[in-house]
Formats: sequence, structure tokens, C-alpha cells
Amino acid sequence: SLYGQLRRINSFAYATSLDELINQAFDFLLEITQADSATYFHFDVEKQEMEVVAVRNGEQSQHLIGLRLPRVEFLLQAAPAEEQPIIIGNLTDDPGWLRIASPLSAARMVNLLSLPLVAHNRLIGVVQLYNFKQTDLSLLDLIRERVAIEIERKIELEKSQRTTQRLFELVESAGLF
Repeated sequence: SLYGQLRRINSFAYATSLDELINQAFDFLLEITQADSATYFHFDVEKQEMEVVAVRNGEQSQHLIGLRLPRVEFLLQAAPAEEQPIIIGNLTDDPGWLRIASPLSAARMVNLLSLPLVAHNRLIGVVQLYNFKQTDLSLLDLIRERVAIEIERKIELEKSQRTTQRLFELVESAGLF
């Protein structure tokens, strides 16, 4: 039901870590699209690179975690204003599809749904779903907007926690506590 889907989207806010959030998003996205696998790329603004952060149901692609791709070589460059999903219905006929990083995995990919994650008018990442069987772009837009906001919140929270920990360590080493 729509109510159940909205509740599930809202539950992303309760994830206690970035990993948990990504796993919840993967679960829901794979379920509603009936896709075979998913990948989350984080956009590094300073280096203008996309980094593979998580892969689901692509055990043969786990070695890609940590791979960094220059933005100009990334599939998302074709998205107008980087805010629209990209759907490639037949990857075997698409000359722009990247096959270099994992040719064996790429050979099993039939189609692709690429969801840019944009928060506060800036790209923060991309979720790609492979071999999907159905799409509801309105629902996917709701999901990707919420995931983008929650990813940004989790990253900022983790930065704040690291800063607090460093300050605590400095205060402790100075003998103030």
C-alpha cells in the first residue's frame, strides 16, 4: 500500500549509521524494482570522483568497493542537470556503458536504472540498480530524495562525532579532565 511505502521511506531517518541507511535503501529499492543488484557511489566534491561505497547482490563485484572513477568517465555525465534518473534498457547496445572495471560483472548486466542523489541542489551520490524488472519513477523520486537527505545527515553527524572525539582526546591529553 502507499501508506506502507511512505512509512518505509520515513523509516530511513531512524537508521543509526550510514551503512544501515544504505542497506535499508538497497532492500527497498531492490524489492520495488525487482532488480538483481545495486551499487552506491558517493560523490567526492573535492576530487570530482565517484567512489564505490557499497554493492549488494553482486558478490563478484565486491572488489569494486573503494574504486574511484573520475566524474567525466562516470555514467551520470549523461543526466541533464544531474537530477534525473537514467534508464538504459539494453546495456549490450550502449557504447557509453563502462565495462572496464569489471568486465565479467558487466557481461551479466542487461539494463540499468541510475538514481542521482541530490541534497540541497548538489550531487552527493548515485544508486544504480541492475537488471530491474519494473519502475515507478514517482516512488523512486520520493525514495531517492529521502535517501539523499538522510545520507547527508549521517555524513554530517559522523563528522561531528569525529570532531567531538578529537576534542575530547585533546582535552584529556592536556590533563583538563
